Amino acid sequence: MEAIRSKINELIVSYQEQLNLYGQVREMGLQEKELIAEGRFSSLLEVLREKGELIKAAADYDEQIAAAQAYIADHLQLEAFSLPRLKQAVSDALGNELAALERVIADLVPTLETLEEQERSNEARLSEFLERTKDPAIQRWRQMRAERAYGRDRGK
Repeated sequence: MEAIRSKINELIVSYQEQLNLYGQVREMGLQEKELIAEGRFSSLLEVLREKGELIKAAADYDEQIAAAQAYIADHLQLEAFSLPRLKQAVSDALGNELAALERVIADLVPTLETLEEQERSNEARLSEFLERTKDPAIQRWRQMRAERAYGRDRGK
């Protein structure tokens, strides 16, 4: 049972690390929202790059999670890994570990749902912003600002 306890603890740590990384992704998403609203695309690209690195780091834990789940399922002769099956298969001696595993998964699910909604929202904002920038009036306003910035309007 110690090997199963160890693998459950590995799962908990891996999920907690993912949760931490996804929290950082959520913060980056808030920055992304602001940068889109401000039209600061060079900064936006940097944030998107950093966010992509965080997402990749979180996804790297998926392999460890899958390996631990496979080990547990195989060792306990479960058809497939699931919390209900795991609960049925282990003794009460692993109750604390199972409770901790359930808590971290319970925290992870809404975090992922929030990130998905945030991503949809930011994509919609970006599309909307890009559509507005195609507006001829905005293009003329930008050209006038550029001309003023370079001194072409000074004599008028």
